[in-house]
Amino acid sequence: MSAQVELTFPGDFVNRDEFAPSERQAAALTTTLDQPVAWSTALAPLRAGAAV
Repeated sequence: MSAQVELTFPGDFVNRDEFAPSERQAAALTTTLDQPVAWSTALAPLRAGAAV
């Protein structure tokens, strides 16, 4: 994947167990997660034709 997100415990987590990214990180994370969704959608026709 070309998009990457740099998360840090002090900046993006509360008490090390609750994920609370900054707005900038949330936007970058959305971009990063959108990439495999787009790839999956684009490759769906190939999977539909595969024998199971």
